[in-house]
Amino acid sequence: MKTPTLRVVPLTLAILLTTASCTGRPAPVPAAEAAAPSATAAEIETVLREMLAKHHLPALAAVVVRSDSLDAVALGLRQIGGSDTVTLNDSFHIGSNTKSMTATLAAVLVEQGALSWDTTLGQVFPEMRIHPGYAEVTLRQLLSHTAGLPPMTDDAEYAPVPPLTGFPTEQRHTFVAWLLAQEPAFPKGGTWTYSNAGYSVAGHLIETRIGKPWEELMRQRVFTPLGMHVLFGWPTAGGADQPVGHVPGANGLELQDPTYQIGPAIAPAGDVSLPIRDYGRYLQAHLRGLRGRPGLLRPETFQVLHEPVSKTEQGIGYALGWGIAELNGVTTHVHSGSGGTFVTNAALQPSRDLAVAMMSNAGGDAVEAGTKEVMRELIKRYSR
Repeated sequence: MKTPTLRVVPLTLAILLTTASCTGRPAPVPAAEAAAPSATAAEIETVLREMLAKHHLPALAAVVVRSDSLDAVALGLRQIGGSDTVTLNDSFHIGSNTKSMTATLAAVLVEQGALSWDTTLGQVFPEMRIHPGYAEVTLRQLLSHTAGLPPMTDDAEYAPVPPLTGFPTEQRHTFVAWLLAQEPAFPKGGTWTYSNAGYSVAGHLIETRIGKPWEELMRQRVFTPLGMHVLFGWPTAGGADQPVGHVPGANGLELQDPTYQIGPAIAPAGDVSLPIRDYGRYLQAHLRGLRGRPGLLRPETFQVLHEPVSKTEQGIGYALGWGIAELNGVTTHVHSGSGGTFVTNAALQPSRDLAVAMMSNAGGDAVEAGTKEVMRELIKRYSR
């Protein structure tokens, strides 16, 4: 079985600023399903219809969110060569945009007093054989990519990992125990280094401290309170009538390898699927909190989640699951996610009371370039 690989999709504002296009004959575009017959939904449909044809994508979904409104559209095919069209109830895999959700769960537990941002690995795993360089690593460092853990973003890094078997918590325990026994890849608290491993360790730290699986805690403390319907794994984990991921092939996009899975060990870093409207509800909770409205968390806790702790190699601020930078003079909170078979982009502009996200059921460099154009167009239209 292919080892889990969460692609490093650039967190810089290049997701909004670069340009790309594909050539060839545009494919027919099926009818859209909109959340409501609003002018905003109609505009979103126009953008998606144009981008689907231009970039030859199977499907796109997008949402434009304000504090008190949410407009979503899903457009295209569940799989290339098929006839089933996507609906607003269809799920898309969001890859590393799961990271913000794991950080949000941590924030809920910090507010409840079950954890601290300064809780260390040594405190939670006293029985584990932890390399001294990791013993004092904190939850905040795990969530800000400053813990010194390796990236775990390509297959080669997984070659020495022992077999991962059993329940999800057992697989994470095996993976985390192996990780923390190794010499740190980088000094903790130093250079920002994107790390799927850090979020896997954070997820296992949370479930170990609370005594419930990460998946159960995510549902109980984040997803259910926000009215979100979420799957762990690919969308087809909930049934065959869902979008299928696509990857670049010799003659264009082709269906993903059905044996390829992200898997429970790395799930807290990027293995959630959900419909575009439900992702919009999640972004709306963050947008409201950043604008001073309490909800799932107190406003000051949302601020902690979005306060830069470090800087990426491009000089972009990185908070807890979000990159923070300036776009045309507007502070913009961004993140992208892809397991190689789907792509998700999200951006928040609290000062404009705006959140925008898009999802595609295809991956690869050309697809990611096309999704950047979708984001640029949506932000240009609604960042006013």
